[in-house]
Amino acid sequence: MDKIINNLPNAYKKDLWVQMLMKTAQIQLDELEQNAIQLGNELLLNLTSEKQLQVEEKLCGITSSLSQNIDDRKAVVSSKWKSKGLTTLQVLQAIADSWQDGHTELSYPEAQSIHIKFIEPNGVTKDLQGMYKALRENAPAHIPFTSERVYQHPKAKICIAAVPTFSARILIKPKPKEGT
Repeated sequence: MDKIINNLPNAYKKDLWVQMLMKTAQIQLDELEQNAIQLGNELLLNLTSEKQLQVEEKLCGITSSLSQNIDDRKAVVSSKWKSKGLTTLQVLQAIADSWQDGHTELSYPEAQSIHIKFIEPNGVTKDLQGMYKALRENAPAHIPFTSERVYQHPKAKICIAAVPTFSARILIKPKPKEGT
């Protein structure tokens, strides 16, 4: 109520009838403000409600699974939004970046495969299957995927990379120098 009253001329501030009228108006304005904030949040995928997420999934043609948590479902919708148009490595990287609980780098070495590097800590997303499915739907069908997990401690002099998805080899190589 103080928001409206403070903006009135001094002669009206002490009038009981004006105070009651402004109190009633303030209740309505507070409700409108909350609705406007909620509507604004519905436009941002990371703040959207479950109800609006269901609408977005339907618009994208996605059938969600009960086993997926809300963040994974938002990542799938985000990847669907980003996948429209020509598929480039940057588009595939944007799709992978939709899963914010992991850290990945995509490359296309020697034009033979799309290489996914999961960089630890937090390299592999919890919804790895969902991310892989979104990438596979958007990448050319004839190009295979390879992957590796890189564990790199900030103070260590080496980094260890393993390729668990496609082979059992472990690579130990010098840690890259800062700035190179």
